[in-house]
Amino acid sequence: MGDLDRSERNLLYLVFVREMDRREIASSLGWRLRALTFHTARVSI
Repeated sequence: MGDLDRSERNLLYLVFVREMDRREIASSLGWRLRALTFHTARVSI
């Protein structure tokens, strides 16, 4: 039982970390796109 609980906990942890990573990547991508569009807008003007 102990091993099963440990593996389940590890699985939950992995899912949680993956979800956090996805949010981090999405936010950083959003910031990069914003900076890129701002830069191109400034250049076009």
